[in-house]
Amino acid sequence: MANIQELYNMSKEELAKGGSKKSFRKLRTWNVKNKILYGILFSKNIKLSDFAELVGVSRRTVQRWVFEGGKPADENIEKICDLLGYPEYILFYDLKE
Repeated sequence: MANIQELYNMSKEELAKGGSKKSFRKLRTWNVKNKILYGILFSKNIKLSDFAELVGVSRRTVQRWVFEGGKPADENIEKICDLLGYPEYILFYDLKE
C-alpha cells in the first residue's frame, strides 16, 4: 500500500490532468478541500452522484466532503473505507479537525 504522501501526490497529479474523463466536469467555482478523496474517485472513474448512492447519502453531502472539507459521520466513514479500500487516515488526511 502506498504511503500518505505518495497518495497525496498521486491525487494532485490526477487533478492536474483536468477533466479528461467523461463522467467528470471541469471544476469552475469549486475548490477541492479533500484532494485525496477526489483523486481516488477520479482515478476509479466514480462520479460523485454514483458514490453518494453507494454510500447511501445525497450527492450534496458528498460534495460537502470533497469541496467543503466536511467530515462524514462515523457510519459513513466505515462505508467509504470499505468501498474504496483505503483507511480513514488516508481518505481524510487533508481535513483538519
